[in-house]
Amino acid sequence: MKRTVSLLALLGIMLSVVAAQSAQVTIIIENTAPKKGDILIAVFNTKESYEQNNPSWRIKIPGDRENPRTTISLPAGDYVITAFQDENENMKLDTKLFGIPREPVGISNYSGKGIPGGFDKLKMAITDGPVEVIIKLSRI
Repeated sequence: MKRTVSLLALLGIMLSVVAAQSAQVTIIIENTAPKKGDILIAVFNTKESYEQNNPSWRIKIPGDRENPRTTISLPAGDYVITAFQDENENMKLDTKLFGIPREPVGISNYSGKGIPGGFDKLKMAITDGPVEVIIKLSRI
């Protein structure tokens, strides 16, 4: 009986440590065109995953209202979050010549001016507590 209680106490401590090392992140997408397609969000946690366009998390949220949002739990670390409105519902970002997006796009920690840059320029640190990330979509 003592061993069971000790194991449960240890499990509780381990779970509280894990919970303390993650944050509830609310991603808010601004400048959407309601009813013009769902919003596809990609969350990258390494430079390599960003460069290879291989996100650690993919999220699809309905684009049927103004400023749609979603909340996810992320472990503490550095992240780049990208989003686009999939206007033609083909589940991919359509591009023009030279890879310029045809659909509205946005990136975390990007001012909207000039070339966005790589992971190191765009990353944002997520630590603890609730965090709000606002991504403004725009046409390039």
